[in-house]
Amino acid sequence: MIKDILDLIEEIEQAEIDGTNVSKIIILGNISTETLEKINNLSNLDLSDFVISIDSFSIRHILQGHGNKKRENNRGQEAVTARDFEMILDIINNPNTIIFDGLNKQRNHSFQFQSEINNKYFVFTEVRKGRKQLALKTMRISLIKKENQNVNLDSL
Repeated sequence: MIKDILDLIEEIEQAEIDGTNVSKIIILGNISTETLEKINNLSNLDLSDFVISIDSFSIRHILQGHGNKKRENNRGQEAVTARDFEMILDIINNPNTIIFDGLNKQRNHSFQFQSEINNKYFVFTEVRKGRKQLALKTMRISLIKKENQNVNLDSL
C-alpha cells in the first residue's frame, strides 16, 4: 500500500512539473467493525460495505497545505511526510477519538479521526456514497508536548 502511495506522490510531483493533472484513487482497506459501530452510533450511518480511500487530490492538498516543515512548526504542528500516509488506515481503524462533523460544503458526511502516536494525528474524511468510500480529505499532525520536554538534562 505505501508503495502505491509513494508512486502516486511521484506522479503528482511529475505532473506539476509537466503542467498536467493526475486523478487516481487508492483503496487503503476496509473499515474495522469497531470504527463502523462508532460511526453508526455518532451519525446513524451504515458504512459496512464502504472502503477507506485516498486520492491524488487529497495527497496534493495535504503535502502542499501541511507538508512544509517551517510553516507547520510555526503552527505548532509537524509537517506531514509521505511516510505519514502509511498510518492512515490504522488511525481510522484504531482512533483515540472520532468526531462526526456533519455535512461538508459538498454535502457529504464528514468525520475526524484522532490518534496519538508520538504526535497527535488528525485525519479528516468524507463519506462518498456513490463510490462507497470513506475518503481522506486532509490530515495534520499536532505536536504533543511531553512533560519536562524542555528540561536540560546536563543541568540536573
